[in-house]
Amino acid sequence: MRFRGVAMLLAGLSGPALAADCPNPAEWAKPEHHQAGRSPDMKFGLKTGTAHELGLLGQDQVKFATGGVARKGYAGVAAIDVPRAGMLIVVVSNRTFVDLIRDGKALHLAGEPAHPDCPGVRKALMFAVTPGRHLVQLSGSENQTIKLATILN
Repeated sequence: MRFRGVAMLLAGLSGPALAADCPNPAEWAKPEHHQAGRSPDMKFGLKTGTAHELGLLGQDQVKFATGGVARKGYAGVAAIDVPRAGMLIVVVSNRTFVDLIRDGKALHLAGEPAHPDCPGVRKALMFAVTPGRHLVQLSGSENQTIKLATILN
């Protein structure tokens, strides 16, 4: 798996140690490009283990799965199809707020394996997931595009 080394690095290191060994997935140089959704009822789903560059919308143009989110900036939603149970690490390129939704409810954050101070990577969030469709809810982005990678351990 392409992200295996990154996943091991993120899962095993704290923020200060990570600064010396920044993850730089090759896929980030050539991510898949998609437009984030306006509402949770989308047919297309992202795959785990891939990097994406998502175009976001104005915050007021997005209907969130868990109700309104009172943040300024850009936002969007993206479905992700999880093939098996495990820990899903969501890596993002900026300070965008990330919620992972399953069956209309936000999942609790299982941890932040890294607070990277690395070029191109701003934060990583870890969630315990079960197989099936999840929704990545993005809000409060300073940028109209965001890079996002998902790693399933």
